[in-house]
Amino acid sequence: MTRPPNSDDPAALERAARELHDIARCAKAQAGMMKSHTGRVEPVAGRVAAAIGGTATGTDKKMVDTLGRAVRDLKGASGDLEQAARTAQQLAQEATSRALAAREAQAAQHAAARRR
Repeated sequence: MTRPPNSDDPAALERAARELHDIARCAKAQAGMMKSHTGRVEPVAGRVAAAIGGTATGTDKKMVDTLGRAVRDLKGASGDLEQAARTAQQLAQEATSRALAAREAQAAQHAAARRR
């Protein structure tokens, strides 16, 4: 993979790190909201089965199945958002490390230039 020009621009890397930290924070918050909703939807399936269980038309089974899919989808979305948060956090740390290395390299170049 080739790096674009200015890929070791410390300021750009620091901006990217800040943005990635923000993305990680937002993804983590959204994952928490998904988990919260999952906890609210799960009991509904049980209440539906208890309230209208065994209907001749099978409406209760359809509703319980639909609610079950919703719970699985919410859990999946929560897990995916948590993974996205971890990835964004890791990328932010890498960008921060590269920015620090680039700043150190610039400082060394300036010091060498002054000694000449």
